[in-house]
Amino acid sequence: MLMHRCRCGALIPISKARCDKCAEHKNESAKTYDTNIRDKRSTVFYHSKEWKRLRGLKMEAEHGLCEVCGEPATEVHHVVSIKDDWNQRLSYGNLKALCHSCHMKITKEQENERYQGRGDRKK
Repeated sequence: MLMHRCRCGALIPISKARCDKCAEHKNESAKTYDTNIRDKRSTVFYHSKEWKRLRGLKMEAEHGLCEVCGEPATEVHHVVSIKDDWNQRLSYGNLKALCHSCHMKITKEQENERYQGRGDRKK
């Protein structure tokens, strides 16, 4: 069986993105994010059958690998954020399969660009 390392260092099957402990933490973090940060419309979208299907197709097309660094992909990123253009939320060409690290870096860069010039740039 092919194995790789979870971000915590645990050795896990290649078919899994995270070990059970990290997966549980991720689920709790996602619930908190959905409840306290993400707007309701986006939360409903990210739990929809359409999104889950399209996300799965993208991950499959990229063989489960990050399009930036080649590590196992755990997330699918909207190149044009749904905050910026809701109409592109289900556009396959607007998606990238990414690992968590690359997704966080790209998202932070996008947020900095979005807030630049408004005087409330995030660090």
